[in-house]
Amino acid sequence: MKQKEVIKYGIKVPPKPKIDGDKKYERLYFTQDFIPVKAVKDGVIETIDNRYIKILEIEPINFLLRSEEEQNDVILAFAKFLKVSPVTIQIKCMSRRADSEKHIRLVQKDLESENVNECKAVSGSYLNMVKRVGALSAWTRRFFLIFQYEGLRR
Repeated sequence: MKQKEVIKYGIKVPPKPKIDGDKKYERLYFTQDFIPVKAVKDGVIETIDNRYIKILEIEPINFLLRSEEEQNDVILAFAKFLKVSPVTIQIKCMSRRADSEKHIRLVQKDLESENVNECKAVSGSYLNMVKRVGALSAWTRRFFLIFQYEGLRR
């Protein structure tokens, strides 16, 4: 008897192991069994349904700290990209609480080797501010552009 093919979330689920008399055959499952990726070549992902996907990580900039001319240049560059970009595009933002402990340890190390009392006072108040702000609102963000090859547009 042939087992029924099961598809969950668009992914083919491997069949359950068969039991043959007293013997049980345990099927090992790997991550690759559940991810619909056929190959990754030159940074391009080929899926099992023959689509080609590219994921680009974009470095964030603090737009509001740029001059007006630089802000206009960023907007124009993004508009130019949108003109030549694929029709279907995803913008993904991943936000996480930042770990400010590494920075705090570095500042504390510098503070211990500081000889000037005025600098120690400034560094101490900076350290307190980093601890206070870092505990409440420090976030890291990563931005990704995800698009798939769609052939030539006419």
